[in-house]
Amino acid sequence: MGCGSSSTAEGGGGLSTFNSLLFPAPNCSSYGDWSFEGEIVWVSLARYGGRPGAPAKAAKEEDADLDKYTFPCRLIQGSPSARYLVMYFHRNADDLGSCRFFCEKLNESLGVHVLVVEFPGYGMSTACSPSGNQLKKHAFAALAFATEALGWPSENIISMGACIGVGPAVALAGGADIGGLVLIAPFLSIRKMVRNHVGPAAITVTEQFPNEALAPKIKSPTLIFHGEEDKMFPMKHTEQLYALLGCRKQLVKLDGVSHHTCLTKDEKHLLKPFTDFFDLPGTTEQKLSPPSWAFQRHQQTGVAAVAAKAPSGPERVEGGEFAVDIIQDPPLVADAEIEATGDTKKVTQIAI
Repeated sequence: MGCGSSSTAEGGGGLSTFNSLLFPAPNCSSYGDWSFEGEIVWVSLARYGGRPGAPAKAAKEEDADLDKYTFPCRLIQGSPSARYLVMYFHRNADDLGSCRFFCEKLNESLGVHVLVVEFPGYGMSTACSPSGNQLKKHAFAALAFATEALGWPSENIISMGACIGVGPAVALAGGADIGGLVLIAPFLSIRKMVRNHVGPAAITVTEQFPNEALAPKIKSPTLIFHGEEDKMFPMKHTEQLYALLGCRKQLVKLDGVSHHTCLTKDEKHLLKPFTDFFDLPGTTEQKLSPPSWAFQRHQQTGVAAVAAKAPSGPERVEGGEFAVDIIQDPPLVADAEIEATGDTKKVTQIAI
């Protein structure tokens, strides 16, 4: 399924069984804490989730607790004057490590910053199982991280997806005002994609990426690539999706290219059309300055963090009240700083 074929649809076995086919995460992470020094940033889903356009937060408190984790993204910085930040959503059998050379080529050849968003259940994002809904939460949280923590303007962000990564890329462009959308081998919907492989049984599949329904809502300039020899995702999906777009758009049909062809080996396949369509590299005075706390995996904010570091025993009660000033931005620093103010101790910054 997705970048690999499947003959099983969701039925009595439940959505989790289907998700294991749709999201065949690598058995082990291709990267670790030692990888990509100075490039792995950690996005708090609890902090950056729930923005307009994103999947709704869980109604039940116990379900909401499942979203209290951070997930990794790889931030590859371009030149200081780079105009665009490309948010890339990889193929369904990749993780941040296995798509490294493709993303580095985008960075080097296009002159852009690249933020590679990890899927739930992939690589070092182990707090949650893979699903379309959770992946869309990652996508919108990563966008909020880019605009708020990195201070990058949304009009200079390009959402890019390949294979199953088309789903979150389209969801972003359909729910937020961004600078552009790039799709490689898109599909109309999960259900219609499954129908190509299993026929009428696809009616039992729960839809997770309704790209066909979102396409008319997309206002961002959209560039689409599809190989003429792609046997996995039919060209007709791309042609029908393209017809639904009302924005500035371009469809690049790649002669002799299959679903698994590396598109960066021949410049005319991907890099040249990408450059021309978005007039790259372009320049901006905006500087990309990731905050130091973003590189720390274990982030915790609010009362729970204060409780973890608050003084106890005689130190807490001596001299009067213990007052807390919770700092929401940044969510953590290297150590707690306690400032004495008269008879009150104030926690000005805190971390775990």
